[in-house]
Amino acid sequence: VAKAGGGVERLAMTGLFAEGKQSFARVPLAPFLAGLAVLLVVAEVIVRRFLAGPRAPRRAAPKSSAVVGTEANVAVSPSSDTPQPTPASAGPPSSVPEAPPPPAQERRDPLAEARERARKRTQR
Repeated sequence: VAKAGGGVERLAMTGLFAEGKQSFARVPLAPFLAGLAVLLVVAEVIVRRFLAGPRAPRRAAPKSSAVVGTEANVAVSPSSDTPQPTPASAGPPSSVPEAPPPPAQERRDPLAEARERARKRTQR
């Protein structure tokens, strides 16, 4: 292939670039190319960060299933010596009975929950 193209066959790579021809302009391009690469990276960051349009709102984190009770069911002891009203004198009794607290959910494997959510999302 080397003889067909007018070249010489090289068995060793030593001196490969020593015989190379330099361009007539003799302008070092490496600093300009490195600077251009840095400017392009900075420009890409600026475009992605500021000019890409509005971001999608983040979804609220799902509530943990470890919390069973609500604030109404939590008993808090008073920290001061001031008299606190008793539940009977707190106000008029309501005619609507309070709903029982929801049953405690058993802890499941987080990986299984994630797989189930993925199946619902991808509808597989």
